[in-house]
Amino acid sequence: MQQLASNPQDSYLSPSNLMLRVVATFPLPALPAQETNTCLTNTSFQFLEDGLYKALPKVQPCTQGAVLQVLELVHKASFMDVATVVLGASSLIEQKIASLLILRGHVLALQQIDLVVRYADQGNETGMETNGYPNFSFVPNSCGGVSVVQLSHGRDWEARIFPLKGGGKWNQGTRFLVLDTDNHCRQ
Repeated sequence: MQQLASNPQDSYLSPSNLMLRVVATFPLPALPAQETNTCLTNTSFQFLEDGLYKALPKVQPCTQGAVLQVLELVHKASFMDVATVVLGASSLIEQKIASLLILRGHVLALQQIDLVVRYADQGNETGMETNGYPNFSFVPNSCGGVSVVQLSHGRDWEARIFPLKGGGKWNQGTRFLVLDTDNHCRQ
């Protein structure tokens, strides 16, 4: 893994105020397609939510090399709030937001998440929380939309899945793993 690059000046702005701060940025290599039920198995996951694999496509697509950003909430926000800011949109319906997240390449395949977790397990600085607090990532789901995977690490890793429109509001400091494919809202 290459050395982590982070610039606290990088931020995502909502129309009225700062919502997300870039905590870390690093490259991810291209990865081959992989059966979903074989992802998140080579790491120290103690818990995988029932239904996690069922909610996602049976095969995770091959991925291109990309730059991953770990974003931290500056104030409370929902998954939809974060998606809207990452996309640079003011208010869109869930289906349009999901389509844009996929089209603009901000979703991660499960094997990319698995790789980032392995990086963290190897002691590399990833910007992810490893103190029990959640990290979230947008992922393509089996219905052609987007779901959100929560990764938490206390003693071991845990993974849960939420609908894009679910999850309530998350506190300041919450981190999101987002592929940096278009600097649409970055100032």
